[in-house]
Amino acid sequence: MLCCQNRSGIAIENGARRFGENTECDLPLITAQGQMAWLNENLRGHLKPELILWTGDSVSHGVEYMTEKEVLETVHILSMLITETYPEVPIVFSLGNHDFEPSNTQKFSFDESAFLKDINQFWVDTLPETERVKLQFQKFGFYSSKVVLHGRSLLIVSINT
Repeated sequence: MLCCQNRSGIAIENGARRFGENTECDLPLITAQGQMAWLNENLRGHLKPELILWTGDSVSHGVEYMTEKEVLETVHILSMLITETYPEVPIVFSLGNHDFEPSNTQKFSFDESAFLKDINQFWVDTLPETERVKLQFQKFGFYSSKVVLHGRSLLIVSINT
């Protein structure tokens, strides 16, 4: 993850402090880890989330300096952080335009995308209808799935933004 590094164009004279800066810098991993720990400790019982909406654009704002491997690594790290914090909570994930390398360039086709297949391995087990969702996501980067909350079926439609 980039955080106020020279190559991001937002360098701070002595670098960002350990937990980040109140600037246009991205959130350091240690701060995201601290947030998840706090949520896990404080949102219990009736406050525990029933569903998590992950809206995409998970990578650094300096995505133009990132390789495909770095983009995948960032998505993987954040996926692990969220799924380990809330292993029983369904996660509705979506990709944003920066979650690709190069940014804003998803190629749509009827063939499976190697990139989407790699990302999908981090997310596929978080929703029901796993096999159908997996195949739909790996081709197009979007999917629909049903999630049951409070005994009611909810249709989730996740579009690639």
